[in-house]
Amino acid sequence: MDSNALYKSLSARITAEVLGRDKENWPSYFDDLRALVRRVVSEADESGLSADERSALTQQLIEHVMSLEACLPKLRPTNAARLDGVGSA
Repeated sequence: MDSNALYKSLSARITAEVLGRDKENWPSYFDDLRALVRRVVSEADESGLSADERSALTQQLIEHVMSLEACLPKLRPTNAARLDGVGSA
C-alpha cells in the first residue's frame, strides 16, 4: 500500500474515532493519539514504506490530528458552536 492510501485510510479512522468520542480529557486524549500515530507508523514494517516515507506519513497524520484538535468545537454539534445554527440568536 502506498503512503497516500495509508494516509487516507488512517486519517479517516482517526477522524471517526475523534468524532465518536463523548466527553474526554481532550488535551490528554490528543497527546495519546499523537503518540499512537508515531508508534503505529514506526512499527508498520509490513507497509513496505521507506524510512523517509514513514517519517512523512507520520508528519501528515500528526498534522491531521492537530487540525482535528483545533476545530473540535466546530465539528461536534453538541457544543455551543452548532453546525446547523439551531439555538442561535
